[in-house]
Amino acid sequence: MPDSVALEPDVAQPAIRVAVVDDHALVRATVRLVVGHASDLEWVGEAVDGSEAADLVARSRPDVVLMDLSMPEVDGFSATRDIIRSWPDTRVLVLTSSAEPDHVLLSLEAGAVGVLRKDGDIATILDGIRAAVKRTR
Repeated sequence: MPDSVALEPDVAQPAIRVAVVDDHALVRATVRLVVGHASDLEWVGEAVDGSEAADLVARSRPDVVLMDLSMPEVDGFSATRDIIRSWPDTRVLVLTSSAEPDHVLLSLEAGAVGVLRKDGDIATILDGIRAAVKRTR
């Protein structure tokens, strides 16, 4: 883990509960590892596609869901809409390899609070998770 990554921000707040929905095992494992090393974040679960996303949120009640867009069965746009409709306090952050303007706009229209690139650095992803929750705390 790079020394420059902020893993120890303000721990006076309760841990931010984080889940990921992505069809790539490597992405899920990487997010799990990164979140597990941050003292202010708590890993609560994962789903392999959008069809499992609602069950994941119902079961684990994350504060933030990192959502892939392109998945089999149910895509990230639909899964985001379903999550926000049922759990409006849950923040969805899209984590994607595509930053096409149409995808960004559709993500925000579906209820996502932001879009992060999968090729971004770890600090940016952690900062995005924290910023998503600061809107509600």
